[in-house]
Amino acid sequence: MTLVVPNVAEADFLSLILGKIAQESMLLKLYANDLTPGFGTVIGDLTELASTGYAAVTLTPADWTVTASSPSGPATAQAPQKTYGITAAATSYGYYLVGATSGKLFWLERFTDGPYILDAAGGQIKVTPLIQAASFFQN
Repeated sequence: MTLVVPNVAEADFLSLILGKIAQESMLLKLYANDLTPGFGTVIGDLTELASTGYAAVTLTPADWTVTASSPSGPATAQAPQKTYGITAAATSYGYYLVGATSGKLFWLERFTDGPYILDAAGGQIKVTPLIQAASFFQN
């Protein structure tokens, strides 16, 4: 699945670029419902994972590495891989990012090799957040 910047996030991205709203840290969360993201997705469509050992991960602006576009590809922003150590049964279909202060949905992605299904012993789910500038222009 391709990363989706839903319609509700477009104005927020523009407002961030233009300095109309303050920059904030992001919360990287896993979702547990069988949702295929679309441009009409809103935060209320997502069910955050609630298994033992799971907690959202905070990503600060300093966590991101931004790479300029080149002839071989678009500009990207990537944060380091994050590992969720879950100690109970869990199923996750994808991840999403929300503003740590605002709670606004910025983007989401269904796992291309998921869902990740953990048995009662739990396990790890690893996510490397990445967004490409081209993601903004697919709508």
